[in-house]
Amino acid sequence: MTEVPTPDMSTQRFVQSLHQALVANKLSQRELCTRLGITIGTLTKYLRGSVDPRNVGVSKIRKLAESLGVTTNTLLDYYETGEYRSSLTIDDVASWIRSSAGQADLPALLEAMKYGTMRELSVVPGSLDVAAITPQPVWAGYTDQEAEDFCSYSHDCLKLLSTETGKSLRGAWKIVESELEALGDLTEDEMDLCYDICNGSRVLSGAELTAAREQFLGRYESPCPITTAMEKIDELKGCEPLNSILRICSEAGGPVNNEPVAA
Repeated sequence: MTEVPTPDMSTQRFVQSLHQALVANKLSQRELCTRLGITIGTLTKYLRGSVDPRNVGVSKIRKLAESLGVTTNTLLDYYETGEYRSSLTIDDVASWIRSSAGQADLPALLEAMKYGTMRELSVVPGSLDVAAITPQPVWAGYTDQEAEDFCSYSHDCLKLLSTETGKSLRGAWKIVESELEALGDLTEDEMDLCYDICNGSRVLSGAELTAAREQFLGRYESPCPITTAMEKIDELKGCEPLNSILRICSEAGGPVNNEPVAA
């Protein structure tokens, strides 16, 4: 009896195919977004299993199929059946042998015959089996409490630096500011954000901190410019507030934002 896929089954296969595209092509999530013409927020929704592939635009499915090396129909068939099916028939192969196969092809054909009849074509030669890939849990973003703790610990670091150096908070900030400027690529708005957080004048929400992490992701040694700068300051190395900030950062699973899904 032909399996009738439930929305959950189709969605799970959709998620698996996205992971296949990431792994087989050695892509980052942002690179896959570029290929599919979607935002990182949309990809996050896809990877969470929040979107049925039948609600995804045909152009996006077509681009995903191209990344997997299969046709759009083959990929849609996989979502329905759980199997990648080739559109190539045995008659096609027989016709090719009669009309096109030369002597150089015969050894390969004979070798293939030892392994039985033709099997379904793999997605990419040598690639991982889609069914064998276990999707990794997708990070949902920072909670408001985590964001509040992040900001509080950042302010604690500045107060500790003030105490250790005998400077005012403003003077302590100048030390942090110097390290931030040494990073070389912070905009004025980004520098102001770092100042507001460290000075304790602004407490970010979970969504705001998540968006900030996405903005800074991959630009520095640490997950954010504040930790990168503070780790270079001798008076703060190994201190508990800084370690707490680093723990919050390290528990994050990846870039996420809250943009609406553009299916």
